[in-house]
Amino acid sequence: MRVNYLFRLALILLPTLQATNPFVGKWKIDQAKSHVTGATDSVKASGPNTWEFQYGSLSWTVKADGTDQSTPFGTTALTVLNATTWRFTDKSNDKPTLTETWVLSADNRTMTRTFLGQKEDGEQFSSVATMKRNAGAAGFAGT
Repeated sequence: MRVNYLFRLALILLPTLQATNPFVGKWKIDQAKSHVTGATDSVKASGPNTWEFQYGSLSWTVKADGTDQSTPFGTTALTVLNATTWRFTDKSNDKPTLTETWVLSADNRTMTRTFLGQKEDGEQFSSVATMKRNAGAAGFAGT
């Protein structure tokens, strides 16, 4: 009898508890207040028209020829649009998931990365990140 009572009480209170959870809902990053630090990635030449990327403990090499190539995240195709603009097209299970465009600033000190993609549920998303150069002098090679 007591177990039955507790079960019914839980069924009644569960929606109330869920509704008052401050973490439940849809979240959006406030770009003006968000300053992510500590994330470092690097790019270095690894042969003719070939680049090695490292982010944390992950690394992968991609030839800039527009073909799908394996990465730790699925596949990516790197296309060089010009000396200051690269475009990556990422796929997971042969399905496009993200287009990322990298643009170097004229002084080579920063890079703007624009992300356009689609979540598994079909919802579109976009984001922009600005990266500050810590090492390297010109072009995309650097940290």
